[in-house]
Amino acid sequence: MFKERIPIKKILAAGLIVGSLDILSAIIDTWVSYKWTPDKVLKYIAGAAFDKTAFSETFLVVAGLIFHYLIATGFTFLFYFIYPPLKKLFRYNLVIACLYGIFMQAFMRFLLLPLTRLQLKPFDIGKQIKPTLILTVAIGIPLTLLMQRMYKKQNRDEI
Repeated sequence: MFKERIPIKKILAAGLIVGSLDILSAIIDTWVSYKWTPDKVLKYIAGAAFDKTAFSETFLVVAGLIFHYLIATGFTFLFYFIYPPLKKLFRYNLVIACLYGIFMQAFMRFLLLPLTRLQLKPFDIGKQIKPTLILTVAIGIPLTLLMQRMYKKQNRDEI
């Protein structure tokens, strides 16, 4: 399937790009919706793993940022491997981006977040639309464009 080595540096760079777009989107969304400051968003993310009262605010902000980028980069690595078969199945990158946005939201909501310390509200399909759109726009679309370019540069004519 892969003729060349996996471009780790390019995948990490893509993870940094989409992670930055996603955290920026989250900060803007929570500011507009709840008047949350960026540090509150990052402390909330860290609260998934740590008791907020047991650590300094600085530690929680840094931990939240690290967790966020680890998750975004994990989704980026996964996407690198599944992009070629998805491109064969679906001709348009926008379709792939939308499907990946739905996948990421479902993964977070039903698999990852239930394993954390966060108290989740009961599932409401209507409240999943905005985060799914954010993931699609901030991660899905940029990843499809980045991976298309990455695979073209690697002379992967099979895509």
